[in-house]
Amino acid sequence: MAIGLLQTAVFTVPSMLVFSFLRPNLGLSEADLAAGVPIDPVPAAVGFLLFLGGFAMFTGLLVAIGAIMPNVREVGAAFGGVVMSMFIPFNAGPMIVTDPHGVAAQVFTFFPLTAPITALIRNAVGGLFWWETAIVLVVLFGFGALFLNLGVRLFRTGSISYDARLNLRKALARRSTA
Repeated sequence: MAIGLLQTAVFTVPSMLVFSFLRPNLGLSEADLAAGVPIDPVPAAVGFLLFLGGFAMFTGLLVAIGAIMPNVREVGAAFGGVVMSMFIPFNAGPMIVTDPHGVAAQVFTFFPLTAPITALIRNAVGGLFWWETAIVLVVLFGFGALFLNLGVRLFRTGSISYDARLNLRKALARRSTA
C-alpha cells in the first residue's frame, strides 16, 4: 500500500510543480485559478476516502491472490480478472453519469469490485447520497481488512509450498484449529 501511495505522490507532486512554474506563462493569476476551480471540501473528502477504501480492498485482494498462486503466470490470469472487473464502471460510465440513481448504477455501487470506481463517478456528478457513501465505505474498508487478513493467513501457510497452488480448505482449516 505504501508503494502505491508513493506512486501517487510521485505523479502528483511533479505535476503540481510544473503547473506552478508554467502558470505565469499561461497568463493565469491566483484569482483566475480560485474562481475557475471551485472545490467543495465534502465531495473531495468523500472521493479521497473512496480512493483509500478501494485501494485497500484491491491491495488486500491481490495479496490474497498472490498467496494462493504458485507462479506469476497464474497470478497474471487472476489479476486480469480483477482489473477487468475494476474497469467495468468505466465502460458503463455514460449510463452511470446520465442516471446515477438507476438500477445499473445501484448494482455497480454496492458490488465490492465495481464499487470504488462507480462511487467515485457518482460522487463526482453529485449523485451519491450520504447513506450510500457510508455503506460503500464500510464495504470497501471491511473487504479490504478481510482480504488483507486472509492474504496474511494464506501467506503464513502457503509460503512453504513453492511449486503447487495452495489448497484453501487446508490452509484455512489448519489456521482455525491452531
